[in-house]
Amino acid sequence: MTAATLTAVPDADDTTEDAPYILGGKHTQTIVKLIDAAHDAGVTPILWGKPGVGKTALVDALAQRPGFGGLVRVLTGSQDKSDTLGMPSRDTYTDRDGRVHNTTSHATPSWVLEANDSEGTFYVFLDELPQADTDVQGTFLTVLQNYVMPSGVKIKPHVKFIAAGNPTDIVASGYELIEPLTNRLSHLTYEPPREEWFQGMLDAWGKDVSDDEAALRRAVVGYLVGHGDNLHRPPETGSTENAWPSRRSWDNLSRMGAAFLSDPSTLEAVAESLVGEAVAKDFVTTVFLLASYTPDEIVADPSIVDWTNTFQGFVSISSVISWLSREADVPSVIAVFNYAVKNGPRDVTATQLKALIEKCKGEFGAGAVKHFKNLDMTDAGFKEFLPLIFGSKTVAK
Repeated sequence: MTAATLTAVPDADDTTEDAPYILGGKHTQTIVKLIDAAHDAGVTPILWGKPGVGKTALVDALAQRPGFGGLVRVLTGSQDKSDTLGMPSRDTYTDRDGRVHNTTSHATPSWVLEANDSEGTFYVFLDELPQADTDVQGTFLTVLQNYVMPSGVKIKPHVKFIAAGNPTDIVASGYELIEPLTNRLSHLTYEPPREEWFQGMLDAWGKDVSDDEAALRRAVVGYLVGHGDNLHRPPETGSTENAWPSRRSWDNLSRMGAAFLSDPSTLEAVAESLVGEAVAKDFVTTVFLLASYTPDEIVADPSIVDWTNTFQGFVSISSVISWLSREADVPSVIAVFNYAVKNGPRDVTATQLKALIEKCKGEFGAGAVKHFKNLDMTDAGFKEFLPLIFGSKTVAK
């Protein structure tokens, strides 16, 4: 059996605020509620999504919530039937008349014993389940329905199963899920909106990163805002390209390429190894072809930025938000926003305004809201975006 274990036993004083960053997105929160509801009802959920959208990262994060004991990952797509049933061995059975019979028994897979022996809710992650051979799928029918292994070992109630799979029409080795198994599962599609993923990229998924990595993350998101087709683009059938762009590979690029911001040729080689030659060349050309300015320069004179260029505008406005560290500078940053919204794609600036407001509230407190009375609320400014940003409330009151 191929399995990997992640252990995350929380401290006794942990709170729900300690949950991993990835679980904070609106779409993700909805999926988490459905997963928890399925488990409460004794149903196994399966996450469907394209390769690289974050299914595994989501399950890992779920297992790290306070009160959870961790997970074991079972790569069902690479197993045969004996991995699930347990290796068969010869045994004997003595009936009530004293006669001895030769029998076959099954060993209990180690992941079952590990899960049973854990403290707190423990996940068994059945990864690549639709890519499993139909015989392997069949072995899970009783396991998922009755929580009993072929060896006779009962799976304890604190153990919860989660399955995941890629759509079979995009995975060459995939099988269709057998009907009895399909009928036992709660089917959930996991693909967070790109805006949710963009914010996660900019925030480095809640981790502290170097200035260079933060800058590269801004560049990646800025590029994808204007080149959305390259967010997730699997290679065409028959292509010899091994690397291709996905949410996972762009995140990998942000981490792997951060050391080469001053070396475009090496950064392009890194990008090529992760997102493919054509996209890498276009990305690096876009990043280094346009003039870039420091946040201090932008705040001093917003007109130096070509706000009509989606990439340059997004990276500039994001860098100004990251630069902001004093409440006294909030009015100057708002002035940049007022200029940008009138001189470039207004929706790009409006989307980042929400990030600015959240940063000000988080770092400077509710009192920082007073500075937003200087927002341009004309038809050419932010007026039409108020419902999108603030819901039914405005911060200008």
